[in-house]
Amino acid sequence: MVLGVAVFAAALAAQTQQTTAGTVTGFTSLAIGIKTGDGAAAMLKFGPETQVMTLPPGERDLTKATPAAVTDIVLGDRIMTTFVAGLTPARWIVLITGRDILPEPGRDDRDEPWRRGEHG
Repeated sequence: MVLGVAVFAAALAAQTQQTTAGTVTGFTSLAIGIKTGDGAAAMLKFGPETQVMTLPPGERDLTKATPAAVTDIVLGDRIMTTFVAGLTPARWIVLITGRDILPEPGRDDRDEPWRRGEHG
């Protein structure tokens, strides 16, 4: 069994992957709408085999990700999806929740670098 999983993982890694990232703008029954960094709109399909992970803001190491579900994703969240060639649904969704990105209510962090003397 372990050998079978290792062979499958190696075969999956060898396939061409495409990554798309953006801010969640809407949902359908099996797709998530996003707006990418360049302003383009996209609908990203997911399925029962799609794995979802939550990553804290600023982290780039997926070993610090925790399991999540598609139902944890809400409007305004940032997601990065990975698609494998030949498969329509996303293989992975990495989620950074909007609640983790936005400042606390009543707090405005826009000028924080100025207060710390980090302006340039």
